[in-house]
Amino acid sequence: MQNIPTWMNDWFSRAYSDYLDGRVNKMSAIKSVSNNFVHWEDLGDSNQLPKVAQVKLNGGLGTSMGCDGPKSLIQCDSRGRTFIDVIVDMHERSSISSALVLLNSFNTSTLTSAYLANHYPNLDWFEVLQHPFKKIDLKTNHPFTGVDPFFYNPPGHGSVYYDLYYSGLLTKFVCQGLDYLFISNADNLAATCDPKIAAYMSQSGCPFLIELTPKRSSDVKGGTVVSSNGQLTLWEIAQVDDSQLELFQSQPVFNTNNIWVHISTLIDIIESDALSLDLILNKKSSKGYDFVQLEYAMGSAIRSFSKAQAMIVPRSRFFPVKKTSDLMLLLSDLTYFNDDGDLVWNTEKRIDIQCHPPFDTVDGFFEYMKVIPSLNRINSLSIQGNVTFNHCVRLMGDVEFVIDNGVSVDLPENITQIENAKFYNGHLMPN
Repeated sequence: MQNIPTWMNDWFSRAYSDYLDGRVNKMSAIKSVSNNFVHWEDLGDSNQLPKVAQVKLNGGLGTSMGCDGPKSLIQCDSRGRTFIDVIVDMHERSSISSALVLLNSFNTSTLTSAYLANHYPNLDWFEVLQHPFKKIDLKTNHPFTGVDPFFYNPPGHGSVYYDLYYSGLLTKFVCQGLDYLFISNADNLAATCDPKIAAYMSQSGCPFLIELTPKRSSDVKGGTVVSSNGQLTLWEIAQVDDSQLELFQSQPVFNTNNIWVHISTLIDIIESDALSLDLILNKKSSKGYDFVQLEYAMGSAIRSFSKAQAMIVPRSRFFPVKKTSDLMLLLSDLTYFNDDGDLVWNTEKRIDIQCHPPFDTVDGFFEYMKVIPSLNRINSLSIQGNVTFNHCVRLMGDVEFVIDNGVSVDLPENITQIENAKFYNGHLMPN
């Protein structure tokens, strides 16, 4: 395990003390303020653009997709590019992205750095390492003492502000004349460094802005921004009491985790010890242990900034990849990268894709999905069992693939289109 700096140990001690004392933020006097948010569609264009440092949260492994390496090194388009390749391309094309920062964890640093060194030896980029917290053993309520990486966890993306500050990058950026940070998840390739939002930040004097987008049924657990005791606050599902659930679910927008921050203001807030983040308790069981992870969400910093705002942005700024079903959509003809390098798709189209074994892992997905089907006319798709897609097939309507255990089937060459049907053990059956 890496050496953990003093400031991180001090922060963990404060977090652990808050945990023991039950100082977990409880929301009260909650009011919906979504009617007061700024709308991206109302923004104008400007020739006076600030300089921005893009920060990509790259600490995650693709564990939800059965991958033990950095998610950002998974193939994500038909040209064979990885998430990192697309991020670099977007940065180099951007008119306002003056610096590229990757917030890596102890899980992703080595492989990501090696990839960039091999593929982009002349790229000027910055790595900031996210240091870990210790997990809390629920049997003893004490932190684990072993050196095994299992006993540590990332402290949530809320650490990004301290990680950047103590790395010295924030001061460096101010000296270089950079104005804002744009922070987003590395697996959300729709999160571009938007000049219109950057110009709005500069013209309005807004020091902190969270991008929100309209909810769909699949987003009911997504955090949102509300007023709590008269203050803009990020409201996460983990903070919702049973009596508040209906109000939480009725909020029309949710957090994309795209955040803009004025660099000088952030420095002042950290140095005045005014940065306030909500502690979230993430209880888990694994390898015979019951434990809790102490975590912080970066969006909860919104209440630390006077004049902070939330903006409702179109769905075209949100395309996260959390499961192989998301990856399948990203690789399919539903999406493409335009001449400006931006991800484009029909944001109104909603497709329900269920990837069961072996397609629920990255290795299984690419082993059996030799050629991605055409999905631009699909409504729902379920895939289960060992069926190999070795040529292009157009899927339309509602389609299901079911292959029994012990059976392996290649998609027959004469099947080039399937509409409202079930493919069972090599045979087509109407739904």
